[in-house]
Amino acid sequence: MKKKVWSFAFVLLAALLLPFVGARVYAAGAQVVSIAIKDMPTKTEYYVGEYLNTNGLAVRATLSDGSTVDVTSIQYTDCTPWQFTEDGTQQVTVRYGGQTATYTVNVKLKPQVVAQPQNVTTEIGKTVSFTYNVTGKNVVYQWYYKKNGSSDWSLWKGHTTSTTTAQTNATWNHMRLYCTAVDAYGNRFTSRTASVTLKDVLEIYQQPYGISVSTGADATFSLKSYGKALSYQWYYQKAGDASPTMWKGKNTAEITFTADRSWNKATAYCVVTDGSGKSVTSNTVGIKIKDVLEIISSPGNVSLQSGKNGYFSVSVQGINVQYQWYYKKKGAASWSIWKGHTMRDVTAPSNDSWSGMQVRCRVTDDSGEVLYSNPAVITIIGKTELVESPANITVKPGGTASFTVKASGTGLSYQWYYKKKGASSWSIWKGHTAASTSAVANDTWNGMQVRCVIKDGNGTSLTSGIATVTVKRTALAITVQPQDTNAAVGGNVSFAVKAQGDGLSYQWYYKKKGASSWSIWKGHTAASTTAAANDTWDGMQVYCAVKDSYGGSLSSAAAKITLVKQIITVTSQPKNVTTKANHKVTFSVAAKGSGLSYQWYYKKKAATAWSIWLEYAAATIQPPANGSWNGMQVRCKITDANDNSVYSDAATITILPTNESDFRILTQPRSLILDKSTLGSRNVAFTVDANGSAMTYQWYYRKSGQAVWHSWDGHNTASTSARLDTTWDGAQLYCLITNGDGQQLYSDIARITISSQVIVITAQPQNVSTKPDRQVTFSVSANGTGLTYLWYYMKSGSRSWSAWSEYTAATIQPPANDTWNGMQVRCRITDTYGNSIESQPATVKILPYESGDFRIVSHPSNQVRYTSDLENYYAGSGPSVVPFYVKAEGTNLTYQWYYREKNQTAWTKWEGQTKDVASFEVRGWDFTWNGRQVYCLVTNGDGQQLCSKIAGVSIIMDN
Repeated sequence: MKKKVWSFAFVLLAALLLPFVGARVYAAGAQVVSIAIKDMPTKTEYYVGEYLNTNGLAVRATLSDGSTVDVTSIQYTDCTPWQFTEDGTQQVTVRYGGQTATYTVNVKLKPQVVAQPQNVTTEIGKTVSFTYNVTGKNVVYQWYYKKNGSSDWSLWKGHTTSTTTAQTNATWNHMRLYCTAVDAYGNRFTSRTASVTLKDVLEIYQQPYGISVSTGADATFSLKSYGKALSYQWYYQKAGDASPTMWKGKNTAEITFTADRSWNKATAYCVVTDGSGKSVTSNTVGIKIKDVLEIISSPGNVSLQSGKNGYFSVSVQGINVQYQWYYKKKGAASWSIWKGHTMRDVTAPSNDSWSGMQVRCRVTDDSGEVLYSNPAVITIIGKTELVESPANITVKPGGTASFTVKASGTGLSYQWYYKKKGASSWSIWKGHTAASTSAVANDTWNGMQVRCVIKDGNGTSLTSGIATVTVKRTALAITVQPQDTNAAVGGNVSFAVKAQGDGLSYQWYYKKKGASSWSIWKGHTAASTTAAANDTWDGMQVYCAVKDSYGGSLSSAAAKITLVKQIITVTSQPKNVTTKANHKVTFSVAAKGSGLSYQWYYKKKAATAWSIWLEYAAATIQPPANGSWNGMQVRCKITDANDNSVYSDAATITILPTNESDFRILTQPRSLILDKSTLGSRNVAFTVDANGSAMTYQWYYRKSGQAVWHSWDGHNTASTSARLDTTWDGAQLYCLITNGDGQQLYSDIARITISSQVIVITAQPQNVSTKPDRQVTFSVSANGTGLTYLWYYMKSGSRSWSAWSEYTAATIQPPANDTWNGMQVRCRITDTYGNSIESQPATVKILPYESGDFRIVSHPSNQVRYTSDLENYYAGSGPSVVPFYVKAEGTNLTYQWYYREKNQTAWTKWEGQTKDVASFEVRGWDFTWNGRQVYCLVTNGDGQQLCSKIAGVSIIMDN
């Protein structure tokens, strides 16, 4: 308790001293001479009894030297009043630096349901009373009733008080009532539904129940009823009886009798008669004798593959029951004993002969009674069936053409057939008798069709779909030319050519310096060739002639050899590497020579030319591999002090697939394109996700023009962010991830591009003038990547924008209402990189209605229900009705209501709700409608439409 006293005293002292502290702060230069409200607090609506909330409140203090200071740390202790004790519009006074400013809040009386109408059981002519009490401001009431058998509720004229009283009559039996209450702020509440029961009207209010007993046990039937001078007569009908029989001596509301086997499956009912001679008959109920043989459930139909176990079961009531299963195969005329199957459950392996077979169970008890279950039908799903036909293929002349057919069934055999282009009939493809087959194609195959005939062990045959063969030659072309090279006498020179085509062959030619013609370079008949240079080779040229299998030929460009004095000898070549993605790999080359320098090159799979790897210029390199590197080749260019160069052999990278349990990267950081204008106003985030344990993270960066990577200090989490500037344009980043075992992974590299204008708005939203409750259109158009849209609004008098969460398209059509006059709307457009831009605002002008206008004069109101009221449903009071009303002026009006669930943005047509009132019932603790919203679309005879305001439903748990 002392701690609380001291805390309060400290707060109070701080509040008293604050003006002096403020003066002391500015004593050296200036004093606070006035303050003004800069930003209104988030909360400006209160209920009586609530405390002031200053979140979002900011004031602007003007100093004696003319400067201003914005203050956001305003506490409720700086304001008066702290707590609101009465309703109405009130001024809040804010103090700072010895000065004050005010702003306005609205305080309401909080409505609360304190009494609900209760069910009444009484007699005709008695006076009854119902109460519905809602505390609040200027609450008005209206009662409604619905008599038994009526489908509509009626206004109870004259019953407009919290407590209402009336005298019952004979029509009141099971009449239902509810009350609506509306407070001064337009909040609408609807009571639970109460009912009236007249106990002097003949009625059975508790029906008898069916019973299940054992032989020789006592059994009881009972009912309860209203009425005067009641008498009872029970009737029974045993199994096999043609009609019911009066039950002698059974003439009370509750009867007891001793059951025997003859009562199994009998029925009973009671006729109740009052003193005036009126009668009512109870429900008919059944009697079940538990120890009489009876099949409760029969075996179910089954579908299974041939060879799999079939399972069958029967559930039986009785004493000492014995079982015998029978089967009847498809087409058989009679049932056969299923030997060895004498239990309630049967499991047996199936075969193809079971297809269409039926099984059933014969059950007997001690009395000798015999029953048969319903039969179960077996379907064998492993029957012969075509699963997949062969696919069309494109192949080169001399290439292998492969075809596959898939089928289900047993004892399958295959025979392939072909039909060449222009042929009129199919031919057997001899020797092709497997599900998958292949052969070498030639030019005559172009346009040929193939298919397969499949037969099962029973002789059933299926024919597959047709596959068409396209024979396509590859056009001969040289894609990589041989390159000039330098060599020293005795050093190796290498030349390579790459070409596309079918069945390629190569022949190299040379022409020494001064020669007039080319000579065949004997033995050099491969795409790549190597030879040792001698002193006659200086200035020699070489080229390659490439031929395809169809007789076509092309000659490469000529490459020239220049002899140099210095020689470079590669003593160790780079090796092939096999790894998984994002692991560091090592490539190394060793050479002899003078003043050697190194530059690595790479060529990704399917690329036709080598690319320089600028950041790798050492004899040994360790780049981190990524998933795109599979099949990539690397090689090193070695240059000596005299500018002689030689290339190493190429090494190939193989990227292995990862396993589920591997330490691996699941999500790579994204490359971003950022808007230059927003760099200073937002953080840019990078994220990596990995599968592993005890992982640590370190991010690295390299700005444009830098060759060295730098550790990004402080950025050591899986997700990191920073506020970047224009120096980051062209920068690169990656993350190094280390697991608990010390293994490391290198993420892919993310690149940053900074642009002057990433999103460009090409069409702005336009101002709108309309009358209330009509749909209006706002539209924005923009260029950018992966754009999304979110609209915002700011009503007249407000100082902040609110998100319009249901409107997320470039064009929207919201229904306007009378609170929108002067409201502004704008759209925030965001691209896939997180860049955003806001449109210009458009203003809504709401025009006044004119005489004779089609218009809505009464909108649906919010509805509130409390669980303490709803739970009385279980006591038999019936559901609570929740109504919504709309009223419009116009001709030939039609109505259609719509609703949407809590947190949904899309509206759903409310089927069946096509009147000016829509309603639903809430039963017990039913939260289905909690948070739902509704509105009504009203259409007149001219096809014009109006949208009502939206009303919500709240189901509140208060017990």
